[in-house]
Amino acid sequence: MRASRSDTEEPTEINERVVLPPVLPSEEPLELWDDLPVMAIDPKVLAKRRIVAHDPQRLEHEIFSVLRTKVLLEAHKHGWRRIAITSPTRGCGKSFVSSNLAVSLSQHPDMRTVLLDMDLRQPSLNNYFGIETRASISEALTGKVKFHEPLSRIGPRLAVGLGVNSVANSGAILSSRATGDVIRNIEVSYEPDLVLFDTPPVNYLDDMLALFAQTDAVILLLGGGVTTQEETETAKKLIEEHSNLLGVVLNKSHERSIKKYQY
Repeated sequence: MRASRSDTEEPTEINERVVLPPVLPSEEPLELWDDLPVMAIDPKVLAKRRIVAHDPQRLEHEIFSVLRTKVLLEAHKHGWRRIAITSPTRGCGKSFVSSNLAVSLSQHPDMRTVLLDMDLRQPSLNNYFGIETRASISEALTGKVKFHEPLSRIGPRLAVGLGVNSVANSGAILSSRATGDVIRNIEVSYEPDLVLFDTPPVNYLDDMLALFAQTDAVILLLGGGVTTQEETETAKKLIEEHSNLLGVVLNKSHERSIKKYQY
């Protein structure tokens, strides 16, 4: 794993976030966190949907544990709290990795993690967790519901904000002031140690470009046998121009065994 810039390189200019005064909670963050609705999930259902990071009996559990540790080391080193997971194109398995990384982070006893489905065009995290959400994260971003209504807890240390339906004009929504407000209010109210964004592909849509202003760093996921060298270089260039490249993950989950990863 590496950061996107060496000590000798000139820093890349990063879009500044638009920060408005947050909605101050009337309760302590831990109390608000505990008040989030808890969704019960059958481990057999998780395994069927390829969520494997929760099961220490699986070999893949250790792979995501290593990924978790590397992410935490970089995040702590640079003070990063908002981490986006993206890919050059669709079909690379970013939602699979986002879900399992979030579950792995939730096993850390000293951390609270929030996972948000920011792929408004094709939200898919709900397919992995298989839970019914009270509201879609897109409804919070467009002001139809309050910022906390899409959030549910899965266990004591992971909260998720899932999407339901595809949303038109997603790039404009993600670049809006309201999106920054929602993320900021989640951070102020619940004080998560990390916020993960499962995002759209970076190469061909403006959605991820809009989200760069809300992220501290980006994990680039490549699909083994899917992503070309040209697509990889294009994605890396975009990320390094607008944010920080936390690392590159090669996902070979389309093969017989999902235990083959490179980081």
